[in-house]
Amino acid sequence: MKSNKSLITYLLMMIGMGLFLLSNGRWIVPVFTWLAFIILIRAFRNFKGRLGIFVFFVLVTYVQAIKFKGMIPAPGALYSIIIIVGSISLMIPFQVDRWLTKRVEGFAATFAFPITWVLMEYIAAASNPYAGSWGALAHTQDNLDLLQITSLTGMWGLTFLIAWVGPSVNWFWDRRQNLRRIKKQIFLFGLVIFSIILFGQVRHHFFSASAKTVRIASIVHDETLADSSKYYKDVNLLPAFRYQTKQIQEKVLGFSESAAENGAKIIFLHEGSLMVLKEDEQALINKASRLARDQKIYFGLSLFVMPLDFPQSKGEAKIIWIDPEGNQAMEFHKAYPTPVDPIHAGEKMIKTMDTPYGRITSVICFDMDFPTFIRQAGKKGVDIMLVPANDWKEITPYHPRMAQLRAIENGFSMVRATGNGLSLAVDHKGRVLNQM
Repeated sequence: MKSNKSLITYLLMMIGMGLFLLSNGRWIVPVFTWLAFIILIRAFRNFKGRLGIFVFFVLVTYVQAIKFKGMIPAPGALYSIIIIVGSISLMIPFQVDRWLTKRVEGFAATFAFPITWVLMEYIAAASNPYAGSWGALAHTQDNLDLLQITSLTGMWGLTFLIAWVGPSVNWFWDRRQNLRRIKKQIFLFGLVIFSIILFGQVRHHFFSASAKTVRIASIVHDETLADSSKYYKDVNLLPAFRYQTKQIQEKVLGFSESAAENGAKIIFLHEGSLMVLKEDEQALINKASRLARDQKIYFGLSLFVMPLDFPQSKGEAKIIWIDPEGNQAMEFHKAYPTPVDPIHAGEKMIKTMDTPYGRITSVICFDMDFPTFIRQAGKKGVDIMLVPANDWKEITPYHPRMAQLRAIENGFSMVRATGNGLSLAVDHKGRVLNQM
C-alpha cells in the first residue's frame, strides 16, 4: 500500500513537472501555470523522506534550465549557477507550505505558499539588478480581464492569486468528505476569484479614457556596420566607421522626416539605433534638433555613444528628447544595463516632460523589467511611456509582454520600439493598439 502511494506521488510529480515546463519561460500555456502548482504541491507534501525532495529539486532545476535556455544571456557555467540559485529560491515556498500544513489545520495555512512566493519574487525584483521581474508568475498570463487586478495591486496581486490556487485546491481536496464544514472557506475562495474577474471585466470593457490621441511613430531599422565597429582593434577602420555611421544616421533621419510628413507628432528610435563616437555626438544632436524644429515634432534620439578607447572605457546607451523648438527637453541614460552591456548605468530616476499630448517619459528596454523602478512613472502621473528596446528571438514575445504589464500597473499608455523583436503600442489597460 505504501509503495503504491509512493508511486502515485512520483507520478504526480512527473505530471506536474510536465506542466511546469510549459508554465513559464520560452513556452507558456497560461492555464498550465495554475495547474502545475496544484499537482506539484500535492506531490511535494506527500514525500516521506529526503530522497523525494532531492529528486524534486533536481527536476525543478532541469526544467528551469530548459525553460529559460536562450532567454538568459549568460555563458554555460554562469547560466548553470543562475538556474541553481533560482531553483533554490523556488523550493523555499514548497518547504514552507510542507512544514506549515503539518502544523496548521485551518484555511489560513493556504496563505503560506503564496505569501512566501510573492516575498521571494519581490526580493529578486527589488534587489537584483540583473533579474528584475523575470520569471514572475504574473508575466505568464495574457488574459486582459485577469491582468487588470495589477492596476490595484501591482504584479504581486496576480502572482499571489496564481500561487494561492494550488494550496487552496489541495486544502479543499483533503476535506472533500465533509464539504459542509468548509462551505465558508469555499465561499470565500469563490468570492475572491469572482470579484477579481468581475473587476477586470468592468475595468477592461467600460470606463474608456476620454483623452485625445496623438500619432506616434517608432523607427526600427536593421542597418549594420559590418566590421568597422571594431575600429578600437584597428585604428585604420576609424574612417570607415565614421563614414558608415554617417550614412545610417542620414537614412534614419530620413525615415523620421517621412514619418513627420505623414502626421506623426512624436517620433523616436529603437534602442542604440544610432552608433556615434563621443566626439561626434553633438554634431548628430544638432542635425536631430534641426529636424525636430523644421517638422515641429518631439523627437527621441536613441544613441549608443562610444569613446575612442571603447570597450576599455564603457559606452552610453541613452535617449535624448528634443522639443518642437529644437531644444533638448530630456536626456535619459539606461538605468539597468544587462550583464553583457558594455555601458555605464544611468541614475535610477525617471524624468518627465510635459507636452500638449500629456506627460511623457522614457526608459530603455531592460529598465521596464523592474516594477519598483517603473513605479516612479506611475507616481509622477506619466501619460505616455516611450521605450526604445532591443530583443532577440528567444525572449519574444515574453519581454514586450512584461512591459505591457507595467503599463497596466501604472496607468500609462506605452509604445515600445524594438530592434530584433516585437514592437508594441498599448493603452493604459494593456490593449494592443498596434504591433510589428
